[in-house]
Formats: sequence, C-alpha cells, structure tokens
Amino acid sequence: MATLEIFEAFSDKGYYFPKEDALMFVIVNASAVLLIAGFIISWKKEGLGGVLIILASLAISLPSIIRDGNLNALIVAFPLFAAGLLYIIYWRDKRKQQI
Repeated sequence: MATLEIFEAFSDKGYYFPKEDALMFVIVNASAVLLIAGFIISWKKEGLGGVLIILASLAISLPSIIRDGNLNALIVAFPLFAAGLLYIIYWRDKRKQQI
C-alpha cells in the first residue's frame, strides 16, 4: 500500500488511484502479495522468485503508466525489476557452476 503513496507523492495530479476504483485496488494488492511471495521463494529458488518479483513490479507499475501516463511509477518499478533480474542472473550463474 505504500506504493500508492509513493506514486501520489510524485504525481503531477496529486493522486494515483481513485479510491473507488476496486479493480486497481485488487491489482495492486494482488501484486503486493506476489511480490512478497517472490522474495520469500527466492530464498531457496532464486530463478522462480526473480520471475515473480519481475511480474509483480510490472503489475504494480504498468496500470499507472498505461492508464494515467504516470511515468513516476518507474520510481517504484525499476528497483523491484532490478532485484528480480539480479536473482535470475544469480540463479543462472549458480546453474552454470554446477555443470
């Protein structure tokens, strides 16, 4: 939920999601659960966790970018995307060393 507050703080409009928009509320909350699951799963399965983190970062930011043209969503999406990408790179390198 802090993601919405970050988007609002950097938005030109002063708001991110209308409070009545139930679909966006569900998307953001589901992607937050997916993000947490990605970090937990990446503890043992780095590749799968990295993919979940990347999907969650896209699910959080793309609705804002597409619907409102709010490029400030990249402030939240980029670090999460980078974290997921680093997990995938680590997983790939770990698999190469095992072979």
